[in-house]
Amino acid sequence: MSIEQIVELYRICGRPPLDGVHFAGEADFTQVKALVRRIINDDIARFDDLFVDSLDVLYDIDNLPDHGERISFRLRLPTHSSSTFHNNISSLLYVDPRISHGEMPLDYYIIDDDYYSNDLVAPEYIESLGRICQLIKGLSSLAHYHDEKPSNGFLRLVFIQSTNGALVKPVELETRVTLSVIEAAVDLEPRLVVELSESRAANDPHFSAKVGVFGTSLATFVSNRPTGGAFDFLIIHWREFVAEYQRDLSTYLSGFAFHKAKTEVAEAELKIAGEFSKVLNEMSGKLLSIPVSVAAIIAMPKASSIYEQSLILLGIIIASYIIWRTVENQRRQFDRIDHAKEIVICAIEGKKESYPQELSVAVDDLTKFLRSDANALRKNLQLFGVMSWLPLFIAILSLFYVYKNNVISLWPTIVDCLNQYFLENIKFAIEYIDSALRGITLFIS
Repeated sequence: MSIEQIVELYRICGRPPLDGVHFAGEADFTQVKALVRRIINDDIARFDDLFVDSLDVLYDIDNLPDHGERISFRLRLPTHSSSTFHNNISSLLYVDPRISHGEMPLDYYIIDDDYYSNDLVAPEYIESLGRICQLIKGLSSLAHYHDEKPSNGFLRLVFIQSTNGALVKPVELETRVTLSVIEAAVDLEPRLVVELSESRAANDPHFSAKVGVFGTSLATFVSNRPTGGAFDFLIIHWREFVAEYQRDLSTYLSGFAFHKAKTEVAEAELKIAGEFSKVLNEMSGKLLSIPVSVAAIIAMPKASSIYEQSLILLGIIIASYIIWRTVENQRRQFDRIDHAKEIVICAIEGKKESYPQELSVAVDDLTKFLRSDANALRKNLQLFGVMSWLPLFIAILSLFYVYKNNVISLWPTIVDCLNQYFLENIKFAIEYIDSALRGITLFIS
């Protein structure tokens, strides 16, 4: 039930003075008849006197006359809660201890300022009181623990201040709301604690860190106050505390970001180095077949015929080709890894300017070592590619040594054949060019 009808009736009567919990008034009956009926039906206040055109209708209050000119009354206000009339804000604070718990009263009237809680425009101190209640609610959810003594009606919020070693120092914050606290909260902005205390803030990956830093910063800030109550000091110096908290949080997150970035650099280095090592290990296993091919060369001079030697040579050619293709495949895989390495290095170096000196040096070392390893592995793969054809080269030399006399005796014939082949092709080319030039000359003429 609301006291809105009582407030409206009080204002229509010209806001007469209160006599304790009563006020007497007089008004046009037609204007206030509906209000009087609502007050009677809602049973939120009691009429001690009620006259319509000087006729006492209190004895039959449920049946007010339908017509009349003037109504006079004496109304007893509700007293069971803060939902009533208060001379000023101090009276409201005294009557409703829930304010010190962060609960803003919802239905009340301040006589001195003619303000009702449902009015669109509120006095400055009411807005300050609302911000204080938001702050208390937020602090209550962020405190390490809190307690309430039934005798005093306010909360005792406890925040833990870290000290040297394993010791901790609790700092108590008594949320007693007074007129001086309200006056000091004119510029209070509780958005920080409201955001931290909202449940959706738990989706923030740094939520726990922010809450932990907040509690420690608040305890440290309040413990360094010169004199006075901790809660009053916090309200008065709230802007300074928020700035200090932001600095503490920035320092924490910078350390967190540094650790994370350092871990990323180390993981990138280990992963890429591992891929390089994997390429080299896989290639090393394939190269074990080269000695087998070399061993087959030993059997070539001992073969009984040219046909057996040719078969051995063919086997060596096939083995060398397979090894070479394997090396090429590993080289292509290395090129992909090397390309990915450059992307990772560029991504890390792009943020290097924001890193501290220690991490910047680590990034430079990462770039230097990985590129050095890549160059070394590239050269090894090139060497392996050459080595894959080494058995074939040795086999050819071996056959040349075995049949060197035949090769020497046939060498003039081979040279003549080659010369004749090249001379015939050169002659054909000259004749073809001559015919082409003749055709072009005829076409022009």
